[in-house]
Amino acid sequence: MTSLPASIPDSQLGLSQSEVHILRQHQQIALVNQNYAHSTSTRGRGHSRTSASTSRAASAASSGQGRLVLDPGSLALLGQHFERLMGAIQNRVESVRSLLYESSKLRAA
Repeated sequence: MTSLPASIPDSQLGLSQSEVHILRQHQQIALVNQNYAHSTSTRGRGHSRTSASTSRAASAASSGQGRLVLDPGSLALLGQHFERLMGAIQNRVESVRSLLYESSKLRAA
């Protein structure tokens, strides 16, 4: 069975430099959020080796060395981050939509 590489050169992704930069930023945000959530839920119980090694690998690969981590754990973490981000955007859109609706009702009255 062939294993996936821990990281891949960012030049092989077919993304522009700005897109790679954005991907790196979001990968770091996802790691910080995951580490924060993990540290608050496991205080006094230690850290998982898998989580710590994935975080170290992602941090090293995303530190501007021209590589991005694309292992299953990092991709899952990034996917969860983008799901939360999309949820926050949808909530904001609904909030604005609701405010606009209320504002239009007041103007019509």
